[in-house]
Amino acid sequence: MKTIDQALQDKSHFIFLSPHLDDAVWSCGGLISITAKTGSITDVITVHTGAPEENDLPKLQQKEITAKGSIELRKKEDTEALKVLNTDPI
Repeated sequence: MKTIDQALQDKSHFIFLSPHLDDAVWSCGGLISITAKTGSITDVITVHTGAPEENDLPKLQQKEITAKGSIELRKKEDTEALKVLNTDPI
């Protein structure tokens, strides 16, 4: 198994799995930036980007989701943050 330093030197392909929008940016942003800057192929795959219907969630949870903005806004924010880190979302 390679260390991160060895993988960076070899320009390995890095894949970051993000359960939700912006999770990878918040938890791995520094490493994503480093891998992209070294010329390694760097993919960030977000698994869940759906917007639940109003009746799918309890009212308090739906209110919290609505307060944070639409799913389109959150996707745009995530894409912009990943561009700052020199990569694009999948």
